[in-house]
Amino acid sequence: MNIFTELEDDIEGWFSKQERSAKKLFGRIEPLVAEAEPIVAGISTAIGVTAGVEKSVIMTKIAGYLGTVTTDAAKVEGFVTDNQGAPLNSILHNAAVFALTLGMGSTATTVISDVDLAVQTAYSVLKEAKL
Repeated sequence: MNIFTELEDDIEGWFSKQERSAKKLFGRIEPLVAEAEPIVAGISTAIGVTAGVEKSVIMTKIAGYLGTVTTDAAKVEGFVTDNQGAPLNSILHNAAVFALTLGMGSTATTVISDVDLAVQTAYSVLKEAKL
């Protein structure tokens, strides 16, 4: 048995044992994924092709998109400031989480891990769709 077979067996075993928990988790995030998918697509469309583009230009495009999600310019500026030093993939992920949580209001803090997973799932769905 090689290492990949063992790893596959471990993962399969974990999901078998955790089936109820996994179903509960995906039941919670499914509606959030539906909300995250258009946000992820909107951010991806807003920034367009990023190869060779300066990060400041990308941040401006993301801020422009976020400005369509909220009228609170201070929140958008805070997001830009907080994410200046982050790598591009983190900025895109953070922007989607930020945009999704804006619509959720105060309940966002109680489900932030679900929101985060929903955004990761939405990016994975978008990546698969583009392949």
